[in-house]
Amino acid sequence: MIVLFFCTGNTCRSPLVEAVAKNALSAVDVDCVSAGTHASPGQRASNGSIAVGMQNAIDLTQHKSQLLTADLLENVDWVIGVTKSHLWTFRQQFPQFCGKLGLLGLPGKQITKLSEMSGGQDIADPWQGSIESYNKMADSVIKYTNQWAEYFKMEIVK
Repeated sequence: MIVLFFCTGNTCRSPLVEAVAKNALSAVDVDCVSAGTHASPGQRASNGSIAVGMQNAIDLTQHKSQLLTADLLENVDWVIGVTKSHLWTFRQQFPQFCGKLGLLGLPGKQITKLSEMSGGQDIADPWQGSIESYNKMADSVIKYTNQWAEYFKMEIVK
């Protein structure tokens, strides 16, 4: 199974999600990647994300951003966005995507119709914000990513 997590620039939220997911799913056959809808390829993770990563024993210093493209989606089973607006953008950019779509803050739920999407938590972008905003983001990312990891572990056992 391949899971792609995405945000806007692939420098703050999705790199942290990817790293948390890789750690949580290391014992099962799930590959995790991240990308951004408007990423400039090759950018490092933001200083704030690197800092909160280090506070949580997660090393983001080697992360390089990548743009979300149709080629990147080719073998992906699940695509998980960090906000509802990201899901709308994704469906506009990639209407042909046949995999499953989810919201990070709504663990275990496949979004089939965006018009019927309700509930779930958006993960606010801390870009250029205070360390407190990065800590708040990290707390949410860790919580929801671990819940998604538990869901994927159960799916693999089925």
